[in-house]
Amino acid sequence: MDAIITISLFIAGTIIALIGYFLRTTYNDIKSDYNDIKSDVSELNGSFHIHNAEHGKLKGKLELLEQEHRLKYQLIQEVTQQEIKNMASQIGKLSDTVGELVSFQIKQNK
Repeated sequence: MDAIITISLFIAGTIIALIGYFLRTTYNDIKSDYNDIKSDVSELNGSFHIHNAEHGKLKGKLELLEQEHRLKYQLIQEVTQQEIKNMASQIGKLSDTVGELVSFQIKQNK
């Protein structure tokens, strides 16, 4: 019975680690893109006089990236919620199986 619990904890830990890795990678990508655009804009503001058209173009690009990152974040939330639901159902099934195994062992010991 201890082996089953150990295996189920290992599986749950692995799933949580994969979700965490995915979220960390996405966060780092978003952060680096934002910093790149921010540094490009500040560099252009400091070194050159940006024309209104160029400034508007950069601002539009930044807004598009922010919208894209919001959509990615929303997708990550949805996928994470779905994975948690799947993991909960799998843990429920595992719990039922462990219960059956315990009942079976109790019956054999009698």
